[in-house]
Amino acid sequence: MTPRVASALLVLTALAAACGPSQPETQGVSADDEAMAARIGEYFERNGSSASWYESIDSIRVDGGVITVETDLELDGADRQARREICSLIHGSDEADFTPGHTIDGADGVSVPCPARQRV
Repeated sequence: MTPRVASALLVLTALAAACGPSQPETQGVSADDEAMAARIGEYFERNGSSASWYESIDSIRVDGGVITVETDLELDGADRQARREICSLIHGSDEADFTPGHTIDGADGVSVPCPARQRV
């Protein structure tokens, strides 16, 4: 590798790190779901990108207004606090409203439902 190529790679790596974590992939079943997934992704980036678990989010999927956050976290193990924080972030968005069934999928094959929010 020439010094010029090595220098360019170093600059690109530094720029990527300076830009911060990338936003997770978003998917929706319908056009409305796709738009909702994009808004949730932006919301997570604004409000959760500094969390230690943010880089562990692979995608945010929406089906009929129900949000599923796919991660590589061990939800039944060391990452229990992360799953609580992710559920809180889902419920903190205007998108989730009081729709039940939001879930977090982990790398360990565990799918954890977020507690349903109740109207007071």
